[in-house]
Amino acid sequence: MTAADGLHFTLERAGAISETQPARHSTVRQVAQSLSRRNADAAVCELMNEALQRVVDLAFEEDAGGLVNIDNVTGRILFPLPWGRKGHKQWGMRPLEARIMRTVLVGWIEVPRGMPPLFMYEAASRNWRINLVDYPDRRAASRWLPRHTVRVLEYRTARSGVLVGK
Repeated sequence: MTAADGLHFTLERAGAISETQPARHSTVRQVAQSLSRRNADAAVCELMNEALQRVVDLAFEEDAGGLVNIDNVTGRILFPLPWGRKGHKQWGMRPLEARIMRTVLVGWIEVPRGMPPLFMYEAASRNWRINLVDYPDRRAASRWLPRHTVRVLEYRTARSGVLVGK
């Protein structure tokens, strides 16, 4: 068998594998579907966590006059947010992802993870704010981030709630 024959045989096997359809309720198929959902959900969580990091970076961006992307007095965020009703488009997120992210953030406000919330929502004005009392600078906010990553189970729970409330 030459190297070319071995390559041809391997490519034929790859074609056969790609055309294989396990029985509908087989264990192999269930595991494969579970893995693909887990990977897809984990990828969305990673996207949300990256967006959170970027929001914190933007929120605490400074120039000679102080913070430039949030109101120095009220903490009101002055740029579109990835979980915003319209801002998600500018961040490359889907509307459903934005609603899920909003749900997760509100959950963190209602049940803090051992730290005061970094983000606060003011329903009357429909504005998101940064908690400048507890997080006056990027360094302080960077301590909040590691404890507040969107996890797959948390994402799935929020997604279920959003889809039921549709």
